[in-house]
Amino acid sequence: MAELEYPNPNQDWGRGPSPTWFEEVANPVVHADPDSVPHDWWNAKYRIPTAERPGPGALASIVEGNVMVDTLFEVTVTEVPGRPDPAPDSFVSPTLDQARECAPPKMYYSKTSNGWVYLDYGPGTLPPIIPNPEHRPYPSQAIRSRRKDCLASEPVESTWLAGASTTKTHHYHIYERAIDPRTISDIPLDTFRYALDIYVCALCQMYLLTSPVFPGIIPTDVVKAFVTDRLSNPPPGRTPAISVALGWELILRVVEQCLFRGGTAAINTQSSSFLNNVGWNDKVAAVFYHLGFTQYKADNVLRLVPPNVSGTHVTSPGKRKRLLRAWVEISAWLSQHRIQKEFELRGHIANPALCLITESIRPRFQSHIGASPDQMPRNSLGLERIQGVPLLYRTFGMTPTTHSAVLLEFAYQEQLRCGPAFAPDYLDTLTKISGLPGLPDSDALFNFVQIERSKGFWSVEDLHKGTRLLGFGEDGAMRIPFDSDVDENFLINAFQNAWRDADTAYRHDPERRDAHRQDLKDALKMACQFSGNPELVARYEQEIRIRTMDPSRAYSVFGATGDIDDEMLLVVYNMRVADNPSEQSKMQEALSFIAEDRNSERLRKFLETGQDPGDAHVLNTRLEWPRGLHQLGNTCYLNSLLQYFYTIKDLREALASGSFERSAPVPDEEFKRKPIGGRLITERELNRSRKFVAHLHSLFINLAHADSPAILPEVQLAKLALMTSKDEEAEGAAMETTATSTGSADTDSTLVDAAAEVPSAPDLSMLPSTTTAPPAPSYSAPTSPGSILGKRPGDSLEREREDRRSPMEVDGLVSPRRSQSELESGSSQPQFLQPTDDDIEMVDARTLDVAPSTPPRIGIPPPLPPRKRTEPAVGDMMFGKQNDVAECMDNCIFQIEAALQFDPDEGEIQGAERPNIVKRLFYGKKRQRIWPAVEEGKPEPAVSEKEDIFAQLLVNVSDDGFDLYDGLGGFLDDTVEFEGKKAKMEVDLVELPPILQIQLQRVQFDRQTLQPKKNNAYVKFGETLFMDRFMEHANPEKRAKSSAIQADLQHCRDRVVMLASRTSGFSYSEVVYRTGQLLTAAEPELPEADPELLQYLEREHAQIIREVEECRVRAKALKEELEALWENEKSAEYELSSVFIHRGTSPSWGHYFFYSRDLRNNPDSWFKYNDSEVSVVSKDEILADGTESTANPYLLVYARKGADVIDTVHRVLPRETPL
Repeated sequence: MAELEYPNPNQDWGRGPSPTWFEEVANPVVHADPDSVPHDWWNAKYRIPTAERPGPGALASIVEGNVMVDTLFEVTVTEVPGRPDPAPDSFVSPTLDQARECAPPKMYYSKTSNGWVYLDYGPGTLPPIIPNPEHRPYPSQAIRSRRKDCLASEPVESTWLAGASTTKTHHYHIYERAIDPRTISDIPLDTFRYALDIYVCALCQMYLLTSPVFPGIIPTDVVKAFVTDRLSNPPPGRTPAISVALGWELILRVVEQCLFRGGTAAINTQSSSFLNNVGWNDKVAAVFYHLGFTQYKADNVLRLVPPNVSGTHVTSPGKRKRLLRAWVEISAWLSQHRIQKEFELRGHIANPALCLITESIRPRFQSHIGASPDQMPRNSLGLERIQGVPLLYRTFGMTPTTHSAVLLEFAYQEQLRCGPAFAPDYLDTLTKISGLPGLPDSDALFNFVQIERSKGFWSVEDLHKGTRLLGFGEDGAMRIPFDSDVDENFLINAFQNAWRDADTAYRHDPERRDAHRQDLKDALKMACQFSGNPELVARYEQEIRIRTMDPSRAYSVFGATGDIDDEMLLVVYNMRVADNPSEQSKMQEALSFIAEDRNSERLRKFLETGQDPGDAHVLNTRLEWPRGLHQLGNTCYLNSLLQYFYTIKDLREALASGSFERSAPVPDEEFKRKPIGGRLITERELNRSRKFVAHLHSLFINLAHADSPAILPEVQLAKLALMTSKDEEAEGAAMETTATSTGSADTDSTLVDAAAEVPSAPDLSMLPSTTTAPPAPSYSAPTSPGSILGKRPGDSLEREREDRRSPMEVDGLVSPRRSQSELESGSSQPQFLQPTDDDIEMVDARTLDVAPSTPPRIGIPPPLPPRKRTEPAVGDMMFGKQNDVAECMDNCIFQIEAALQFDPDEGEIQGAERPNIVKRLFYGKKRQRIWPAVEEGKPEPAVSEKEDIFAQLLVNVSDDGFDLYDGLGGFLDDTVEFEGKKAKMEVDLVELPPILQIQLQRVQFDRQTLQPKKNNAYVKFGETLFMDRFMEHANPEKRAKSSAIQADLQHCRDRVVMLASRTSGFSYSEVVYRTGQLLTAAEPELPEADPELLQYLEREHAQIIREVEECRVRAKALKEELEALWENEKSAEYELSSVFIHRGTSPSWGHYFFYSRDLRNNPDSWFKYNDSEVSVVSKDEILADGTESTANPYLLVYARKGADVIDTVHRVLPRETPL
């Protein structure tokens, strides 16, 4: 596809004649409303219709098509049949006025439906509107009042052609079922209860009202059945048209005899006259039934008794009125039948003569609404017959048959004025119309499209081309689709990378480089405007300025990037000035530059007064709902984790019972007796953990009592959660504490000053009712290409952590199989999953045939050398070096366990130790067995067995029909590498914890790109999970059968993946097929393309297709068999309680949020925690098939049924007594 040639916005279109597409067009010009399209038409606020911008409208030709689905006729009753002479004394004949009331003004007859339509039109004040939230706003009365009628307005000079005359038409907006008919005085039918549609012109006071079809006395289907029967069975010697006329004429004579001549005699249905004209069957019977005739049989002859319309009975007037309207309707139907079938009715003598005339209202209606051929000429281009073309024109509210250059301009301009947010769609459609074959003004239209682009408009296709320039799309450099999920910082980074690539590619060709730079600027502009976010568009404008001025140095002073908000920037400013008072001037200079760069009045006021004026933005939420958490920089994942901890009732109560602000000394023997995570900890680490837990408890109290919808976590809490003590020391930000552990080399330090006061539980009476902290941006900014959370690679501590990190981390590389050292040293779990427990036998790795790749971390590591403090680099995280999601959870749990383990109140009860709350809640037991492969000629090796503890189960995400049971089965029954060879590994679960955490390993290694990628595949899971099949005590026969089925199932899935997956752009079957096609189509003919090879490739392709289908069918059957095997094993039942979500298409960036189930109070209710926003959502949102979504679960939490460990909604309202 050719490169986009985007017009230069600075081009002077005023030089010479304007390149208008209306040149040489003879048609007169139509003008849109003088109100201009807003310059920020892309703004998301215009996506919500308003009175000034009510959205898409329609021209008169569309309105005519909607209203005149059936041709409507005006019915005028001219006379009524004469009375008999003499007439019976009690006989009352309908008068002419009564007959005319059956066809009043503004009620028009539809022959097709045998019904009536109310239709009124003209300028005036709109009638009362029925409120309807589904309706778009009505057009602005201020604009409409400028003119009474567009068709009668004074000519306005064309903006395109000097001196051109003006064709006038309306721009209607349609509102269905909007008017209550009871508010319309001239609707005559007492039983008319249908709401009316209204069409409102946005440019003048013109509007029209129309109703649905009001049915006639004889229903439409009865009329159609009668007519069809007469057409199909004409009397001998009669044409079908005469047959129909004879039938209706006889019925009309019968009605007139009853209404106007007092006839009461029964009608013999077997008489020759009746049979010759009408006949007798169920269709005829239905007509007379609806006319009010009754049947009786005498002397074996069926007779029809007319209704009593002339008597004194109380029902007579109603029957007379009903039969009179039927007479009008039958007469009107016959009138049009005689006109339309005049040729076919020649020779037929009409009887009776009709007492009314009918006239089509279409010409008059067209003229009033502006749709007559004189006002809106029709063409004979045949565009309506081209597939898809009518839909193109309907985008502008017009029809292809009314195409003209001037009308298309008017429709485009009006749609743009009324719905500016749809400008890309409109320009895209205009471009497609300009390319239609046979269009006489296509060149002029193409010029007009270019003029619109010069004004800053762009089309959908322009956006696609532009985003491909930035590297998005399947064939783009990043291979990432461009959509609304793309983070704004990621977008800016893509532009910066593309800019640098252009400089490199065209460094020897300045002209092409400058042209490509302009295309990149246009592409970024379109991508930012596509978001509808003025702040992002401002970022675009700032980025363009950065091409000549680089403000990155100002942000680097704060260790931040340009996406930091004012609130967080001031937090960091105060923190860093407090740590380094000597650099205050440098900080103020940087803050002053940023204040002017982003035009922030808040930062300016702070620099002037030294006080933060704050932000009054407060979210609205119900008082009894959980509270949200504002972001501290890029910490949406930390917010999810903190909210998750708060939902765990036992953990919350354990923190409430401790006295962590007391820094009670701990004897050396106590440290040795209570290792954490399989190693001894230092007193410094203990003090740090106590401070973390005290801050966490303070946060929990605020979450329980705060009135504000969201609160801002303390900076110290975030520091302690996001950074380990080793990370702090590596960053050079730690301060030495005076307390050390006797007999231990103290190597860990903390960022928090040991002398700093640890917050105690706040005074509840002093809790603020509101918070001034605004919600931070919802997306985590990508600060390095290899990590979702912006972790910097490169130092030794990072490599050490990589050796022990969980392979299921969302933002790390995932090995497809677990290594030997991971299996035996316990490194397949995060550090906090490996504590020493007196009740669990820990097997030394040396007793197995395994040599750990790293020595066990039992002793105390040697001290680290001091490091020189460095300035933070651009892109560093807010709190220096941060860990990923799994490591953050590791660090938090480690500190909670350490603080509780050594707390004097929590640690002992009457001299006996309490069970460790962390172990009790999160840890289970597993038994792992490895069967090494048997080598020929050698004795069978011993089975390696080990009992260990776990806190998380890992599930590798697959792509084909995969659910949670499949994932757990693959983790617990696997093939691994053992002593350099393949070995079978089996894991049995011995004990399950109350809280079962299952992590989905989504980040996988792409062997084609040699880069990590996120697997967004859907993993099916449910509200209930039965773990019986994975337990050690499970039925051994079922286990064996299940293992065999699972192996067969996995084989089928592996074959499907191998043959059908597109790991390199094409599947294996596609490669075979395309190879054959290439050899066949090659010119000149390739020597390799012999017929035998081509036939082989064709057979191979067919065989692959068959095998893939067979494997999928087989896999489905095996899956059903596997589930049926375990369907009655339901003793180990767990309930879904929490779901952690990562949204994003790439492991390099994304956003985290969290769902929690109100398991205790309302199990069908779920809360969505999205930083500061907390909302109630349906369980369908959590359990939905997310195949096409980039928002995927990465951690599932299940609670044992009946354990009562989850209490999501824990709020202490003002009327309650605090616990």
